[in-house]
Amino acid sequence: MLNRRHLLLGLTALSGFGLPGAAFAADRVDNAVVLRGAGGGGPCPVRLGRPFVQGEIRRTPQAVVEGRRVPTQANVKTRWPDGSVQHAILSFVLPRAPGGDLSVAFADAPDAPQAALTREAMLDPGYDFDAAIRITRDGRTEVASARRMLEAGDFTVWCAGPIATTIILADHSAARRWDIGPAPLRPLRPIFHATFWPALKRVEVRAIGEVANTEALADITYDLQITAGAAAPAEAYRQEQVPHYAATRWARRFWIGAPPQAVAISHNLPYLAATRAFPNFDTSLTVPEPAIARDAARWERRPKQFYDPGLWTKSMPTTGGRPDIGPYPDWVTRWLYTGDARLFAISEAQAELAGAWPMQVREGNPAKRFDDAGRVPGIGRPVSVNARPSLWLLNPLDASTPADRVPVHGERLRDPTHPRGFGGGWIAEGAHQPDPYSALYALTGDYFMLEQLQLWAGIQALKYDPAYRGPPRGAAIRDQPRGDAWVFRTRVLAAFLSPDGTAEKTYFNRLVDDAIAYWEGWHGIGGTKFADTPMWQYGNRHVFDPPLRVFAESEPRPNLGIRLDMVKTDVAVWQNYMILFELGRAKEKGYATGALLSWLAPVLIGQLQDPQHYDPYNLLRYIHPVRDASGAFYPSWAATLPAFIQPAVPRRQLDNVGDGYGAYAYAAGTMLLGEPGGRDAYAWLRDNIYRVERRRYAMDPRLAFLPRG
Repeated sequence: MLNRRHLLLGLTALSGFGLPGAAFAADRVDNAVVLRGAGGGGPCPVRLGRPFVQGEIRRTPQAVVEGRRVPTQANVKTRWPDGSVQHAILSFVLPRAPGGDLSVAFADAPDAPQAALTREAMLDPGYDFDAAIRITRDGRTEVASARRMLEAGDFTVWCAGPIATTIILADHSAARRWDIGPAPLRPLRPIFHATFWPALKRVEVRAIGEVANTEALADITYDLQITAGAAAPAEAYRQEQVPHYAATRWARRFWIGAPPQAVAISHNLPYLAATRAFPNFDTSLTVPEPAIARDAARWERRPKQFYDPGLWTKSMPTTGGRPDIGPYPDWVTRWLYTGDARLFAISEAQAELAGAWPMQVREGNPAKRFDDAGRVPGIGRPVSVNARPSLWLLNPLDASTPADRVPVHGERLRDPTHPRGFGGGWIAEGAHQPDPYSALYALTGDYFMLEQLQLWAGIQALKYDPAYRGPPRGAAIRDQPRGDAWVFRTRVLAAFLSPDGTAEKTYFNRLVDDAIAYWEGWHGIGGTKFADTPMWQYGNRHVFDPPLRVFAESEPRPNLGIRLDMVKTDVAVWQNYMILFELGRAKEKGYATGALLSWLAPVLIGQLQDPQHYDPYNLLRYIHPVRDASGAFYPSWAATLPAFIQPAVPRRQLDNVGDGYGAYAYAAGTMLLGEPGGRDAYAWLRDNIYRVERRRYAMDPRLAFLPRG
């Protein structure tokens, strides 16, 4: 929990609405985190990621502990347009773990050179550095050694500095010297992330195994052992018969030797909201201990070896309200609220397990280019639409050119308990895509979490039929409305969080612009920076601009509450609320979604403006008509009422505050105060949804948001 001072500083009143925490100013919310430890022991290393309010840290952040500045390594990854720090990875060492709550604030400090530890220093016997991935199949054992990779110079530096140097040990070149598995393909790539702490002479390691290379995708099975240490290797993990599916990864984090004293970190949710890197959560809510204990208990019961589901629903298309769907999974959201060590452990382990979805593909062809101009090599980066414009990745209908095709070699592994295709039941899609990674990367600086986010955003751009992605190398998003929302969210987060000056930052920003331009053209929105661009023109070929301002339409579906004799097309209007929310979040981060947000806003606001003729609770319905039987658009919400089989409104949808129609409507409403009628719409949603179910929101605050002003 945050201490009382943080909460008092973080809560302000939203004028006219009487709810706390709605608007933040940098001078009203302090940026401190709270470290919580058990005390005792030797030096305590602290590594965290930290977003900052624009304009607050002009040069470099420095940790301030009990009023004293302490030596801090700040690796600034992104800056705001005014040059101030937007996101940094901070490292410092406490003399010992705190025995209770310890507040650590961050102040502006002069820039300091951050030289990486040398390779020779990292090989010093005092670190006892080595980690090994050992696989055995058909009686043959192969070993990949992190120390040998380091000796060979096959590494890049992620965080440099005198306090903690993090390196990525891998060979993503065409030579791929360390890849192992059945010859000649050698599909398994070993990767190690190693963080060296000179003051402690300790190393933290994450071992990763991936089958992601475009030139060597295959399903393989093997016995796995991971060891830590050079002089007397200790077993860090073991699993028999690992079913490693194509386009998937596994990962496990550990220390070489006994781990140092650890601390839990409460990241100060009011301040996170103020940075706009996170949504504007209602921080007056208190997540009760029973909710945390329930998470811990259900996690304890779940299988959690590699390719086990843990708390995930392995088949993303599975319908119904689920704890993993929403802006963040419910366990991540409760971690954000509490900083509880149990919830962090669950969130991290769940993020590692999520690599079992076939969402990780890395370019392996040295001739491919990643950027628009064709200057940046694609090899080693997420597969891209620039490198393979005709590819429909991992789709049986793929008809790409031979130069773009990415086949899966050999016989596919099947799990008889999961008859729906390959991959042991791990089925990925856009409409129910969770976000395991963005919050963890933002608050830990863990490169694994960032790369996973980039790989997911990269592969999703190629998961749509290339015939409908737009101009050459276009990246339109064409999914169910909820799929549009969640895929766009992942794309925006990959762009926003990728470090400045990287090819990935440029690429994902372009992909975000592609989606916005296509949607603006499709909905006939002109007068923006995207108007008349090739992507806008592509969308504008067939303008969809219905009076009800629904985002999309589909053929009518039986048994969903509407009269098929009166309806030509319909829409799951509640999915539009998800898009509204994510367009609003993108706008808060600085992306040009304002015109789309204004165009779509009437899909929700309009349902709340004519209570004499249209019950506002109709916004809870599953399906709404879009066109009548003649093909004409319904001109108003009230005009759609005769097309419903039952006049009663299913208000039971209020019961699910974490993944329910009413909760999504309320969350969308927090983004609409600047739109015509938006303040009145929000007031209705607040009084009839949020306040009615506020006690439930404390248990599951995934959609417990407030307007910013």
